[in-house]
Amino acid sequence: VGQGRGLAGTTVCMAAGPVEDSEGELVDVGDIVEFRAHGLVTLGFIESVGGEGELEIVRLVKREGVGEECYLDESQPMLSVSPSVCRFVDSYPSQRVAWSTASPHHNPHGEESEDVWFIEGTVSDDCEVPTKPISET
Repeated sequence: VGQGRGLAGTTVCMAAGPVEDSEGELVDVGDIVEFRAHGLVTLGFIESVGGEGELEIVRLVKREGVGEECYLDESQPMLSVSPSVCRFVDSYPSQRVAWSTASPHHNPHGEESEDVWFIEGTVSDDCEVPTKPISET
């Protein structure tokens, strides 16, 4: 990560930019990837690309009783992963009313939302996306 000069002389961080995954596809911040870490193959969201090309990934999770969409698993720490153990997965981003405000008595117009992804690409047979109760994500 480099540094540059922003407006009025402020210092800002600049991302390292896209890097190649295990299949030669360029991946960057905001992409969904299948990756291997700690003996598990799962899906994650690229939060940042470090100066050495390592990927900071937030794991994805499905919610019990909600459907097939994937959510950020913010209950787990981010992982620093080499792009060589990642593979780009085609996905469709969307947003849903945040679960804690889904009641019509609290947020009828959906002002509070959270990002979700529908996985459209093929994942490996050994890829597992955990399913958790809503209260744990």
